[in-house]
Amino acid sequence: MKIKPKEAMLNLPIVLYFDNENEIHAFASNINTVIHGKVKMKYDVLGMLAEKYVSIFYLQRNDEYHSLREDFRVMIENDEMDQTWLNAPFTKEEQALVDKADDFYFTEAMYCEHANEVPMGCVCKTNCYCKNNTCKRR
Repeated sequence: MKIKPKEAMLNLPIVLYFDNENEIHAFASNINTVIHGKVKMKYDVLGMLAEKYVSIFYLQRNDEYHSLREDFRVMIENDEMDQTWLNAPFTKEEQALVDKADDFYFTEAMYCEHANEVPMGCVCKTNCYCKNNTCKRR
């Protein structure tokens, strides 16, 4: 069955997220089958943001296209920098501080926030001050 619509309203440019890169081309192809004539929708893959592929769809590269593209480029670059910083290895000095903090946490007494509200249901670790004092079974 062939349908020839008289009008198809498209609000472009638009930025969409996809789970994998193949879906982007398939989406553009599906839209271009609906649109007939000389005008074809184009797309650019901008990168990955929050583990999704980001693509911008457009008919012509106007000011709105450039503005959207730049906004998402900045967001993608910031996300990449955050991921790089989070995955960066510790220096020897930083690792020593982390190890020292871990040792302190597991060996020294600590204080909790529940302050003996439910002593029989205390969920604190064994090195918490309350286990030996306020929350111990009477």
